[in-house]
Amino acid sequence: MASPDRNALATWHNSPACCAFRKIRLRGSNARRVGMTGLLDTNVALYLLGGQLAEPLPAGSYGESVITEMELLAWPSLTTEEEKKVREFLSQLAICELTPSIRGRAVQLRKEQHLKLPDAIVCATAMEFGVELWTNDLTLAKVPGLNCRTAKLST
Repeated sequence: MASPDRNALATWHNSPACCAFRKIRLRGSNARRVGMTGLLDTNVALYLLGGQLAEPLPAGSYGESVITEMELLAWPSLTTEEEKKVREFLSQLAICELTPSIRGRAVQLRKEQHLKLPDAIVCATAMEFGVELWTNDLTLAKVPGLNCRTAKLST
């Protein structure tokens, strides 16, 4: 996982990106609810936190795999204030836990597509929920049966 930009995290709460994201946030925490628009991979979550998107994500309800949640919170140099901002961001998303079907599909993807286990779990989560995976990881975009979208970054 890339290091989050300390200045970007510090200004996330009052940033236009945060305000725009609040408009598309998921109301409630049940990821199985009908209408979840997409699942955010860690890289897209970091771009959102860092205000690096060239344009906002389409309006809708978004979630993250529990793996993405863990990757965002486990960064060794994350300060207490940055962690607070990340947790606020995560509270606006549905956190998709590991179910038996996600675990099974992740194992299959790991074996067949030779993905890293965290990537296989994120892909399996998007596939099991039948939603688009927002990722800029070109390797994941090649996974058969996975519907991916890339986020345009500001220059």
